[in-house]
Order: sequence, then C-alpha cells, then structure tokens
Amino acid sequence: MGFIGGMFKVPRHRKFDYIPQHYDPAKEELDARMAPYREGTKDAELAKAGIKTGFKRRVSKNPTYSSRSMSSTIRLIVIIVLLVALTIVFLKSSMIADFVQAMES
Repeated sequence: MGFIGGMFKVPRHRKFDYIPQHYDPAKEELDARMAPYREGTKDAELAKAGIKTGFKRRVSKNPTYSSRSMSSTIRLIVIIVLLVALTIVFLKSSMIADFVQAMES
C-alpha cells in the first residue's frame, strides 16, 4: 500500500524566504542629493522659484532669442499670406470649372 500511495503523491514546491539585497551606490548618492528638493518641502519651492527666475533672466538677456522669435513670426505670417493669395487666385480661375466639365463628360 505504501508503494502505490507514494507513487501518486504530488510533491509540494519549496518555499524560500530569501530576500535579495542590492546596494547601488549611484542611486544612494542621487537620493541623498535630491532629498532637499522633494515635494512638500520649503527647499523644493525655493528651487522651483530659482529655476523659473534663472530661465527668465537667461531669455531676457539673450538678444538672439527675441530676434529669432521675431523672424520666425514674420516668416509664418508671410507664408500664410502667400497661401491665402494662391487659394484666392486658384478659386477665381476657370481651372476648377474646366476640370469639373472634363470629369462629367
């Protein structure tokens, strides 16, 4: 009876209580450096304000930024005006009527 009963017994899986531990010095250093800037601290608000003012100062002092912005705006307006003018010329021409008549016949 022992022989037949042991033949159909399903083995149980082994459980291990091993928890892997990994030490990453780069991550530890990053966490230490970012700790003052975490959300909800006064230092985080100060850092955000400093970043905003630094960006505004850099943009306002950079003369090429305003000239580039102005030239791209002018270029965009010229392209829009040209496209509108070409559309008006195309719609007023008889090309559309000739095309429609050619497709009907």
